[in-house]
Amino acid sequence: MSHDVCSAGWGLSPAGKRLAVLPIVLLLAAVIACVGAPVSATTSPALAASATVITAATDTAAVRIVQPGAPGEPTQVLQERQPPPIRIVQPGAPGEPTQVLSRGARPAAAPARIVYPGAPGEPSRVQRPAATLQRAQGPQHTEADVAFMQDMILHHAQAVQMTAMVADRAASADVRQLAERIERSQEDEIAYMLSWLARRGEEPPMLSPQERALLGMDDAEDHGDHTAHDHETHAHDGHDHDGHAHDGHDHDGHHAMHDHSDMAGMLSPDQLDELAAASGEAFDRLFLEFMIFHHEGAITMVDELFAAPNAGQEAEMFDFASHVESDQAIEIERMERLLTQLP
Repeated sequence: MSHDVCSAGWGLSPAGKRLAVLPIVLLLAAVIACVGAPVSATTSPALAASATVITAATDTAAVRIVQPGAPGEPTQVLQERQPPPIRIVQPGAPGEPTQVLSRGARPAAAPARIVYPGAPGEPSRVQRPAATLQRAQGPQHTEADVAFMQDMILHHAQAVQMTAMVADRAASADVRQLAERIERSQEDEIAYMLSWLARRGEEPPMLSPQERALLGMDDAEDHGDHTAHDHETHAHDGHDHDGHAHDGHDHDGHHAMHDHSDMAGMLSPDQLDELAAASGEAFDRLFLEFMIFHHEGAITMVDELFAAPNAGQEAEMFDFASHVESDQAIEIERMERLLTQLP
């Protein structure tokens, strides 16, 4: 019986055979669509075209749903719809509308901006183009930066004045070596700070003739030798009235300088007199104590700089101030150790 049924089934007319194969073809087409297999262009030009549209997600052609025909029959287009238009948008800053742009276009007025989100409940802040350009070039120096450099030049100048007393008064070789290092570093840093001010069109601090001579500045010769008083009561044989040899920086010379004792770490004229009058081990101890105080003042000045709004942020300024802070701290530790080693 089954043999008869099969024989009868295979005895279908050509049209019946096509109808019998159609479900199988549709099933295969569905499987191919699911797995994303490429469609051969020889199957049907319309089907190949629709397959290209479907797989090209960014194409702007219409999206079509097709039903493949049986062998020898055309593919039927079941549904065709246009994709939504592609839009490029430029989000606006807080409180500003979003701009819809054409493909590849730029907004008519879209300057570079930086938006700083506000704290909860506060509006955001938009950095405008001029400020943005300035920020891109890096932070600029401020009045506080200029004042720091001017004051630090004066601060360093007094350190040089103190180290100039060491050669004829110190008893410790370690103190002499330390003083030489401090003098060289302070003079180099003074030259750098003067250059920093000049390159930015800023004025150097007001220096007395004595201070300019002490620092070996260009016009020091115009003022003659201001390192000692010209009073007739002073001896000119190379020794002062206390019996100390002149080292080119008479201890009384600070009276011809400006009094900057209101600056952090700066010695008063009386303290400079006290240091100049000392000698031997007493001088070593007083020199170290005064120089530690002086260095601590420099660190205080750096702290005050960084505490000022927007100060110390320029690249060179930040590096220099950080160097001053670390260098002074290292020398303070060295001087504290030397103090413990003194008799």
